[in-house]
Amino acid sequence: MKTRTFFSLLLLLVAAVSCKKEERVFPSDSQTPSSTSKMASPSVDQLKIDIGYNLIPSGVYFIQPMAHPELDLALDAPTDGVIIQQDSRNCTNWNQMWYVTYLGNGYYSITGYLHSQSYGKSFDVRNGSLAPGVKIQHYTYRGTLNQQWRIGTSISTGLSTIYGRQSGLALDVPYGYGTPGVQIQQFTPNNGSNQTWKFTRACQAYGETCCF
Repeated sequence: MKTRTFFSLLLLLVAAVSCKKEERVFPSDSQTPSSTSKMASPSVDQLKIDIGYNLIPSGVYFIQPMAHPELDLALDAPTDGVIIQQDSRNCTNWNQMWYVTYLGNGYYSITGYLHSQSYGKSFDVRNGSLAPGVKIQHYTYRGTLNQQWRIGTSISTGLSTIYGRQSGLALDVPYGYGTPGVQIQQFTPNNGSNQTWKFTRACQAYGETCCF
């Protein structure tokens, strides 16, 4: 009788130890790595809170691509009526200075400082195309939708994304190249650094002696 009682107690002890091991192997859902990562990741709505669409005051700016900020590049129209390209920034080069004018409803026009008074040349999507990969040209300003731009600016970083009003596509440096002379295009928005821009005030346009 004593032997049976001893074996019964031994079996109960083994079962209790096995249950504790199983509890360690199978934690609750609130402790799993997947649940923790979901809670830590910001939602799309949280990311949108950081963006404003009329934060760039009208004025004259260098428009600088941020795929390679260390190279100090700026958008440039080397001659009248050509494709917009990036080039090494030169604080005395009026080809790199742009009138950025707020039109209302979150949209802007971007016209060349050098040519604006004589020719009124503007950032323009060729033929009003809606296709990704189409180049941005320097063309006579007519106020059409393919010459209007929505500038979304991060409140926390001050950096911007530029979208064509007609196409909804983003101003883009192909493949994020840092080479001077690369032509600018419109492309599907991807939140990449090759679609991120910095608006730097061009003081020389106002007769001041500063270069940021």
